[in-house]
Amino acid sequence: MEIQIPAQFCAPIRQSANRPHLLVGCEPTALMLALVLCIVIGYSVPTLYGIGGAILLFLLLRQLLQEMAQKDPHLIAVHHESQRYRQGFWTAKPSRVYWWRAR
Repeated sequence: MEIQIPAQFCAPIRQSANRPHLLVGCEPTALMLALVLCIVIGYSVPTLYGIGGAILLFLLLRQLLQEMAQKDPHLIAVHHESQRYRQGFWTAKPSRVYWWRAR
C-alpha cells in the first residue's frame, strides 16, 4: 500500500541540495593539502626549476584529485571518519586517562 502525501506537505528539492561540495572539481581538504605541499616545495627550492616543478606537481595532483572526486566525491571525508573506528575493541572507559580526572 502506497502512502499518499498531500501537496501542502511537499517541497521541491533542488538538485544542488544533493550535490557534493567540491572546489575546482576536487575535495577541498585534499586540494588545500596539495596546495600547501606545492607551496612548501616552491619555497624550499627557490629556483626556476623548483617553482616550475611545484606548479607542475600541483597541476598533476589537481588532475588526480579531480579523477578521484569523479569516482567518489566523499572519499577522503569517509576515510577520515573510518580512522576514528580503528580500535580493536571498545571499552567503557577511555584508553587515555585525563590528568584532571585522576585526582
